[in-house]
Amino acid sequence: MFFGLFALLVAAISFDYVFGEKYKIVPPGNTRITWEQARKNCQTMGHGWDLLKIQSRAEDLIIREMLKCELRERGDGWFFGGISKNGMWSYADGDSMKYQAFGAMPLRDTMVAARTFVLYGAIFQSSLAWGYLYPYSNNIMGYICEAQYC
Repeated sequence: MFFGLFALLVAAISFDYVFGEKYKIVPPGNTRITWEQARKNCQTMGHGWDLLKIQSRAEDLIIREMLKCELRERGDGWFFGGISKNGMWSYADGDSMKYQAFGAMPLRDTMVAARTFVLYGAIFQSSLAWGYLYPYSNNIMGYICEAQYC
């Protein structure tokens, strides 16, 4: 038993050092939070903190495994740093999104409109699958923050 817990702790610490990242999962609360509020909350955690950038399939699978421990009766899922403006996905900090695991996008997202059409990246609790939310969505979301080590 002790060895199993010790191995798990070593693996968690090794994970942080191998990927050079630190994660903070904030569960959904009782009220609605916007993607922008979630981002500000991450940034107030300290220098270098922002909404999560999932940059590979391996990291995506690790995040989903971490989220399995966070499943609750309350809330719909978690925001991460993905944002789409008129069909072009990027991260909150402006970096391009090279890895994506979204399902089908709404038709409106591929159309050029007179005003900017925005979607926010989310991982949904029901399936742990990537999805998107409109700015006016009423979903109750948590969020995932990430910090880079120096």
